[in-house]
Formats: sequence, structure tokens, C-alpha cells
Amino acid sequence: MIVAEKKPKVGDPQMTAPKKGDRFRCQKCGMELEITVDCKCTAGHHARFECCGQPLTQE
Repeated sequence: MIVAEKKPKVGDPQMTAPKKGDRFRCQKCGMELEITVDCKCTAGHHARFECCGQPLTQE
């Protein structure tokens, strides 16, 4: 049996808001993003970053 990995969804209350200085990296191509201003979205509706068809990982 194949079990799919659960990915956070938009509105997931466990997601945290990106803060200034946070860095995100694509594990496939190495592209990186650095947050320069805190996310001020309401709980669970924060920015999500993807590259190469997969979520970026927080460094």
C-alpha cells in the first residue's frame, strides 16, 4: 500500500507566519528565498512557497 505524505493546506492552523529573516530553499534546484517583511496574514492563511513542483523547506 502506498501512503501519501500529508502536506499542509491553505488554512491549516499549524502553519506559522513567515517572519523577517526566515529563509526557504528548494531541495531540487537550490533556489532560495529570504523574507524581508513579516507576514501579517490571519491565522492559517499565510504565504506558501513552491518551486520545481514541491514545497520549499525552511532553513
